[in-house]
Amino acid sequence: MQSERPAWLAQWCPVWCSGDHDGQELLDDRRHQSVAHWWPELVRRRQVLPSGEVHRVVVPTEMSVIAVQQIGERQPWVALTTDSELVELTPEGARRLLHELADVLTRMEDADDG
Repeated sequence: MQSERPAWLAQWCPVWCSGDHDGQELLDDRRHQSVAHWWPELVRRRQVLPSGEVHRVVVPTEMSVIAVQQIGERQPWVALTTDSELVELTPEGARRLLHELADVLTRMEDADDG
């Protein structure tokens, strides 16, 4: 959703930016961000009990992958985000992750076929 360009935004948005800069009054909040397409997912988390025993729990969450760039930064980042976590990668790191994910999935599929 396109909103009016705020006075603090000196340059035009990158083509991938959603253009929605509402609620970015604080300096740390000012950034370009692509549209987030959320999908439901199950994630497994490690939970350490007070006894020291470790459990793995599966919890439902929502995930999205977005491009982000703080105002004044030279390069955008690729962010994997959930309702409670955020991991930001360089574009090169995201490409590497994509390659590694494909490689692991291929090996898993090959093992299932063999």
